[in-house]
Amino acid sequence: MSNRLFHHPRRIALILALGIALVLVVIGLPAQAQSGSIRYSAAWAWGSAIDTPGPGWEVTTDLGYRVQVETGALVFYSTELLACEHEHTQMLWQRLGDLLGELIGPATAYAGHGDEDSPAEVMPILVESLAEPATTELGTVQVSEPAYCQGHYLVARATDGEMAGRSLTVAGTITGPDGESRPFAIDTSLAWGTIADLQLPYATDGDGSAAIHGDIGDETLEIVVVRGLDTLFDGVDFAGMDATEQAKMILRNLTNHTALMIVGGAAH
Repeated sequence: MSNRLFHHPRRIALILALGIALVLVVIGLPAQAQSGSIRYSAAWAWGSAIDTPGPGWEVTTDLGYRVQVETGALVFYSTELLACEHEHTQMLWQRLGDLLGELIGPATAYAGHGDEDSPAEVMPILVESLAEPATTELGTVQVSEPAYCQGHYLVARATDGEMAGRSLTVAGTITGPDGESRPFAIDTSLAWGTIADLQLPYATDGDGSAAIHGDIGDETLEIVVVRGLDTLFDGVDFAGMDATEQAKMILRNLTNHTALMIVGGAAH
């Protein structure tokens, strides 16, 4: 009678699946996802830029222009952390069911990550002053991924208010290498974004190659999106570029010199 058991392919498949399930128990399953929160804020790094009395600041660019910013605004459209790649946790019996399905039945498609909104995203569509740069709280979100490795930052058009339809406006006075001063004004609706690895404020890994993971757990993971002021106008040729090219260069500088800093919570 015992030999009859092995004459049925479905029974053989069931025995194999049960054996594989036991192996899974022995080697262990991935850790359960840890729910927690991420708190975002936005800030500026002044570098060599100089604060001036009243609204405004000035900087000397790499092309020798002295730029005095008198008015301006930037639309902080959204930011989000991107989860580190990992295997999502499944219950043992779900895995066993998948194995059985593969062995004795037709393949089944299971839903995974889709195009739905990310729970790690905040979308403040915040109009920031470029004349008076300040640190701003952006909000807190609840997430369930175990760890995050990168972040995304996007500048885009405001949807209402004085900046509706625009992403960046800045005006002031420039003094060229020849000593001649004249007013300038840049206004654009262009969107620009970047994806960057997470960083610690005081990294000690030397060449900066060590990957930093922000861990989700009991402590809120605190992220500051830091943009550089002193490099904002680098490469902008006020004499040789048209307004669109100038705007592209400013937005490129902005995103190229954006860092997503972990300033609180657990990291490794």
